[in-house]
Order: sequence, then structure tokens, then C-alpha cells
Amino acid sequence: MHELIRTKVAPPIWLGSQIRRDILLERLDGALSRRLTVIHAPAGYGKTSLLSQWRSRHEHGAIVTAWLTLEREDSDLQRLPRYILLALDEAAGQSAGEDGENTAADLPPRSALSAIVNRIAREPRPVVLIFDDFHRAEGSEVNAFLQSLIRLAPGNCHFVIASRDYPWLGQSMLAAEEQLIELTSDDLKFNRSEAEALLDRADVPPLPDDVLQRLVERSEGWPIALQLTSLSLKRGIDHIKLMERFSGSSSDLARYLSEQVLTSLPPETQDLVIRTALLDRLTGEAVNALCDRTDGWLVLERLEQQGVFLAPASEARESYRYHQLFAEYLRDRLARQDLARFRLLHGRAARHFADSGAISAAVEHALLAEDRELVGTILEESGGWRLIPQGHQAMIETALGRISPHQISASARLGLAAIYLQIKHGELAAAREAYDRLAAEAMDGEVPADLRTELRVVGDTLADYENLPVTLDDLLAREALLRTLPADDHFVLANFTETLAAKYLEGGWLERALEPVLNARGHYQALGSPYSEVFTHFLEARIRHAQGRINDAAAIIASARTLIEAHFGPRSDLAANCAASRRRSSTSRTGSRMRARCWPGRCRTWSSPTAGWTSMPPPTSPPRAARPHAMRRRRPSRSWNARRPSPRPAGSGSSPCLPPCAGSKSRSRRRARSKRQ
Repeated sequence: MHELIRTKVAPPIWLGSQIRRDILLERLDGALSRRLTVIHAPAGYGKTSLLSQWRSRHEHGAIVTAWLTLEREDSDLQRLPRYILLALDEAAGQSAGEDGENTAADLPPRSALSAIVNRIAREPRPVVLIFDDFHRAEGSEVNAFLQSLIRLAPGNCHFVIASRDYPWLGQSMLAAEEQLIELTSDDLKFNRSEAEALLDRADVPPLPDDVLQRLVERSEGWPIALQLTSLSLKRGIDHIKLMERFSGSSSDLARYLSEQVLTSLPPETQDLVIRTALLDRLTGEAVNALCDRTDGWLVLERLEQQGVFLAPASEARESYRYHQLFAEYLRDRLARQDLARFRLLHGRAARHFADSGAISAAVEHALLAEDRELVGTILEESGGWRLIPQGHQAMIETALGRISPHQISASARLGLAAIYLQIKHGELAAAREAYDRLAAEAMDGEVPADLRTELRVVGDTLADYENLPVTLDDLLAREALLRTLPADDHFVLANFTETLAAKYLEGGWLERALEPVLNARGHYQALGSPYSEVFTHFLEARIRHAQGRINDAAAIIASARTLIEAHFGPRSDLAANCAASRRRSSTSRTGSRMRARCWPGRCRTWSSPTAGWTSMPPPTSPPRAARPHAMRRRRPSRSWNARRPSPRPAGSGSSPCLPPCAGSKSRSRRRARSKRQ
């Protein structure tokens, strides 16, 4: 007969001073009116500490609170019933060994179950059975035994189970009967005031408010991480240095995670956790890609139940995430121990995200894999320069800086991306030189139709930034080009048509400006880009304002305001932009066409990190409307393969090159006067 260890039927004596958690203790009081309470959380969330506080709260004798800390050996049903009986004896204040130690070690499980039920039935007071560290002894036989005990025990008995793994003890039926309470890591994590109380108790200088807030956010309220932080501060580590190196790979926390979490997992689970911790968000498909499996979603569900700091990222459980400190520890551990495997797995992740259309994540993992060829391939296949107007400028800059110049020069799309970045940075001379060289190389070889179009788009964008004058014939040539573009290339069509509308407006061809701006709006809607769609409302309002249709302009701005508040909120920058537009639309008609040029959305370019337009800095050269007449000479368009219109004969209509809103000014004024008359 194995002698029972009596210290297992009381809370550990090493818990020491604890932060009292009154809100959780009140919730645990509900266990006295429920059959089962489950506390499920990973290591270091204070499950044992909380239960110890709750047990002390009810030591007045009105309740029999039996405690049992489980070990791996307790999965033996010859031992577990004896420990349960011993815990009941100790809690009831009976003499040692009255039931527990005198129970035969070879008693069949069914007979042992009867002995426990009968022992509880003799107790007139409410009985609470606390099983701490249940995950250590959990198994099919133990689960079945406890399910029977929960079902057959008298009504005065209540069960509280704390475990890292999620125990399966028939909770669904108990939940349907409102006999279940569950506490998870979200309930157990420290809030700001509890973290502050913990640090105060460590007798360290108070942290600045912003540092304390960052500490709580980085730790996600994980009690053990905050406890180890307090010990570091107590040892005299400056809080600035502490925050700089505060991560899952810091020595104290890494040691805890290694001893308490990773080494306690089976080898197969360890491998799964190490592989999948490389990703910020996990799906079943991502698990399959990283681990060569086909049951990724089942793996995630199982890992969630095993207390490895994995939790759903949303209630819909469409993805999962590890606690950031745990993930950082695992990533750093893998990079230190097996760099080749670290890079191989990042390469797999990059290909998975590229196939899924998550380009930012794909490039990020390809960079971590140190695979330049893969980085270039992902960028080229994803559209190259097109990614910049879609809000990925910072990513493109980083990626192009990590691959070789030869890779960039060997790919027209990567070359266009480099040119587009130069345009964004105002390096127009360098962009023009690189563009002309790329265009000449493309003219000498076989150029696919789609690449020819992209060259034209980037060339026109460069010409717009260079503030080159355009004629009506230039714009008509752009209209003709539009009719040759694929109807489903909404990105190129949206850029082309919106720029065309703005140029028509600047030239004073107001009626021609309306159709392309409405077409641009349709393309942005097809792309699902409400941010860009808002600016088409601004542009349409400017056109209506220039026509003298002030009420129509105000109505368009009102519809833009509704769109902005629905998608970005009433306090966004766009809302402020809209308010400024509204104030301008309420002014008189006098000079409305000139004021229209100052409306928000006139000069825009794409901005990172958000997908959308932002205000563009003014060009270095003066606006054409402000130049002396002698300076407004017609200059040919320099975009690649652009149509070169012939000079217009005298008296043929509008002047060959018109400043913004000036070419048709006299005709517009005559029309306005005739309407008023």
C-alpha cells in the first residue's frame, strides 16, 4: 500500500503574499449554488492563488472545503479515490485516516465511488471538492470517474476544477441546466489597478502612468509576467531598460515558460506549438501549410484546450493567436537553436500567405526567411508598383531595399515600383531618367499588353507630378486609351478616370469632367475602397461648384459626410476635410470656380500605411495659373507612347494649353450671365 502525501490535501504553502481579487472571489461564491465550476487557463494566471484565497474566505466552518492537488500518478484509480476521501476527512476536521487511509488500495473503482458518495452524504453541511492542477492527472478513466461522481454525489456537493487543459466532464448538460460556471484567462488577467497594486507591494518606485500602461498591454495582464517584472524592478533594473527588453525571451520569463509550459507538453505538441508560433494569426489552412497536415482546425481546437496560451482571435473563431510574450519566446528559441529551420518555416508561411492573397504577411515572412528571390517573386506576382497605391508603400520600400539591384532591373514591374517610390518621395528627375530608360528598353522588346498599360499609367502619373501642361487632345487620347483597357482592371481604371476628371476640371471642360469622376467612383466601389470613393464625391462637388450649381455641390458633400461617418467616424480627418468642403460650398457664387481649386481632394496621391489618398505637397514649380502668360507654352507629354497632338490652328476653339479653370473662363461667365438673365 502506497502511503498518501498529506500536503496534497491543502493549498501550497509557498503562495505567500497575494493580490486579493475580490471581484473574482464574488464570482466564485456562485460555486455554492452550482454543481461544477471550471477554471481553465494557461500557466501563470493565478488559478491556484485564486482558489487558495477563496478557500480561506470560507474557513469559518459553515462549509466543508476539501482541497486536492493532483499529480501524474493520481491518474491511477486505485490512488485517486483514497486521496479524495482523505481530503474530505481533513476538511471536515475528522481524525486522520478515518476514511481515506483505511480504504483498501485495491478497491474497485465502482466501490470506491460508492464510498465517496456515502461519505459526502453523511455530511450535513455544503461540501466543495477542489481539484487543483487537474491537467496533470487527466485521462479518459479519470474523466469518466469524475463524471460519475458529479452525477451521483448528493445535492450538497459542489465541484471546482482548475486546469491548464480544458476538462471534458459533461459540461454541456450542466450548462443547459445552469449548473456550470467557467472562468478563463480573460477573467484571470490583471487589470491596471491590480498590476499597480502588485508593483506597490514589491516596494519599488512607482512607474510613470504611460510605462505602467505599456507594461499591462505588453503582458496582456498575464499575472506571472507582471510578477517577474516586479522582481526585476526590485533587483534595481531601470524601468526604461526593462521595457526595452521586456519580451518572452527575457531570462526570468523564458525560464518559467521553458520549465512550466514547453517541457510539460508531449513531443508532438511541442513541435506543433514551435512551428505555429511563427504566425501572428493562425488558421487551419496556415497550420496545414506549416506542419504538413490536413487537420489544421482540429489541431487548433486541441491546442486551445491544452493550455498553451492559444486563444480565438474573435468569437467566431475564424483565427487564433498565441499570447504575444509566449510567441516571442518560442520564435527566439527556434531562431537560436535551429536557424535553418526557422527560415524554412518562414518561407513556407510566405508562400501560404502569397497564395491566399495576404501580400503584406507574405513579404514579411519572406524577409524573415532571408529569401531574396522569394521576396522579388511575391512582389512581381502581386502587381509590383500597384501595391503602393493600395497602401503598401512602407512594405515595398523595405522589400526593395533588401533585394539586389539586378533583381529590380530584371523585372519591369519591380522597376516601375522603384520609379513610383521616387515619385512619392519627390525625386522627379531621377524618376524621369529611370522611367525613360525603362520605356526605351520595353520599346526594344516584346511587351505584353498589360505591361504596356502599366507603363502608360506610371508615365502619366509622373507627368502629373511634374506639373506638365496638358491639352484637350492629350485628354481625348487618354479617353481613347481607356476604351482599350480590361473592364475588370478596376484599379487602373479608377486611377485613370479620376485623374482624367481632375484634368478636365483644371482645364475648364466641366461637362466632360462629370462622366469620368462617376466612373471612378464605380471602380472604387468595386475595389471596396470607401476611402478613395470619398474623394470622388469631393471632386464631383468641385465640378458642380465650378458650374455654379452650389446646392448640388452641398448635397454631394452631405452624401460624402454620410459615407465618412459610416466608415471612419465623425472625428476622422476625412470628416474634418468634409466640414471644410461644406463651409466652402456655402459661400456665394462669386469666384466659385477659382475657389473650387482649393477644395480637399484636388491634389492627392496614395499614402501608406492606410489604403487611400492623402494630401500631396505642392509642386516645386509654381501652378500654371500663377505663371506669366509667356511661361504657359505647350510642352509635349513625356509619358511613354503618349499620343502627340498636332498644334491647333488659330481660331479653332480653346487655346492649345490651358491653365486650371482658365481656358473656358470667358465662355463659362457668358453662360452663367445668360442663365441669370
